[in-house]
Amino acid sequence: MRIVFEDEPLDLEQPIWRYSKTDRFLDFVKTGHIYFAAARQFQDPFEGAVAVMPPGFPVDPRYAELEYGDWAFEELRRLTKINCWHRAQYESDAMWQLYAGAWKGVAILSTPSRIAAAAEQFRLQPQYGHEDLWAGNVRYVDLLKDRLRVSTLHRFLYKHAAFS
Repeated sequence: MRIVFEDEPLDLEQPIWRYSKTDRFLDFVKTGHIYFAAARQFQDPFEGAVAVMPPGFPVDPRYAELEYGDWAFEELRRLTKINCWHRAQYESDAMWQLYAGAWKGVAILSTPSRIAAAAEQFRLQPQYGHEDLWAGNVRYVDLLKDRLRVSTLHRFLYKHAAFS
């Protein structure tokens, strides 16, 4: 497992929690695979964004159609797979309600080191090299005020402050 932010150490033994609905957990038990969602599957419409326009702000018609860079980013959002965990010493009532179907789900307790040890190498195709498993702490920024100037990998570890 590789760490995204080299300037911010990640405690590989810190407890992390994954809250999910029962059917997702049963699928994990049956297959042995943890589900990774595409970046564009999240409810957060700003997932991977580098800036956010204020609500009701008029859109400049020159930007109405996607250009190559925009299209490439949408493909990146489709291809980037994410699995989120909650870093805490104890269970979280808010996380139960948000992700486990109002206490009708399952919470998995683990550590980053245990996940790294259990993860098998993944290849999109047999002839390709293996995909790296990346980990990092999410950073929250006010995307209404700031524009991120980060790599395509890093932009998925930043979230709009409204989601903190």
